[in-house]
Amino acid sequence: MCKSVVSCLVLLSFFMFQACGDGLNFDTTVATGTDPYVHRVDPANVKAGGDAVTVYGYGFSSEAASNIISFGSSSVTALGYALANPAEGEIEALTATIPAGVSAGDVTVFVTVFENTSNANITFTINP
Repeated sequence: MCKSVVSCLVLLSFFMFQACGDGLNFDTTVATGTDPYVHRVDPANVKAGGDAVTVYGYGFSSEAASNIISFGSSSVTALGYALANPAEGEIEALTATIPAGVSAGDVTVFVTVFENTSNANITFTINP
């Protein structure tokens, strides 16, 4: 049997994780209940209909397709997800392409992950 309380706890923990199957795999399709947060968009000036942007912030889904990025009244599904440099609150990054038909001018960007929507106080410029 166990020779100490600590060794018993370690052994018990091992069997518990084994019984759970895959161990510590997390389901990325489950909402966390926390609103995402957009810190900034790069570049700050783009053209509609094909320019790529990166949205920095946190609270995004690691499954890119679960992140809907809205540029004013137009929305797209994120094309990519990556961990970012955590400086200044930029923990995660989403990539997307600006859809055709987004009106020129200053546009608000926000992200919806499942039922949770980010702040909508970040703007960037769509050039004609």
